[in-house]
Amino acid sequence: MWQSYETPLGVHVVRSVVNPTEYRHGKYALRQVLDVDATQVARTAGARRPRSFRRGESTSPKESAPKNQRTSGEAEGSSPPDVRRMVFWDTETTGLGGPGTYIFLVGLGYLEDDAFVVRQHFIRSPDEEPAMLQAVADSLPQWPTMTTFNGVSFDLPLLRARLKAHDVKMDLRNVLHCDLLYGARRLWQRRLPNCKLQTLEEYILDFKRQGDVPSAAVPGMYFDYLESGDLSSLEGVFYHNVLDIVSLAGLMIAMHEHVAAAESAD
Repeated sequence: MWQSYETPLGVHVVRSVVNPTEYRHGKYALRQVLDVDATQVARTAGARRPRSFRRGESTSPKESAPKNQRTSGEAEGSSPPDVRRMVFWDTETTGLGGPGTYIFLVGLGYLEDDAFVVRQHFIRSPDEEPAMLQAVADSLPQWPTMTTFNGVSFDLPLLRARLKAHDVKMDLRNVLHCDLLYGARRLWQRRLPNCKLQTLEEYILDFKRQGDVPSAAVPGMYFDYLESGDLSSLEGVFYHNVLDIVSLAGLMIAMHEHVAAAESAD
């Protein structure tokens, strides 16, 4: 059930989707993420710390692909990544970037007790975007590690642009960013047709989506909702966002298994 969520910049709505850790996503149970060596996966994905999101900062240069560097577990005075203190997140937007593109849904996945929770922040109209961004800006820095899929090239640059547009600050200097797309390319690009998320789901996680909506249809579905006001018309989009985030946990398990097996073989 959606509930109102108030910030100093206004109101938007949130809901939580709770999956027990026994839930199986393809061949993996979510509880297996508890066994992941997060430092190992972060190193495989070339994890790094984003620069802070501050007022007046240029948003035009995109984040470059991660290069070999120390992970948080190797940096002086920091603790290693821990899946229990990690957020998996993804956005749904009105386009692929550029003028007029904004974020209408942010999903944040995290472990809580014996469940994997996906908290979704949604705007019912464009004028609620500042309130949602403020909530996300308050939430993300609370986790020492954040995990995305193509967040370096898409989600973070767009988030940066939208934060600047609404004069919202977010400081991620102490947060490690683990973009699993780069780890997937490193491990599997030579044996797969491509490294798109749904390709990885099919070949690596043994998971085939049922009842999902195509990513390309998402912006149009949101614009239709703005005309109709029928929130139920977006259930497919909300489900799509949950699947994207749960798949991040599955990919992290698969990367851990792959690297651990390779190290054992050596």
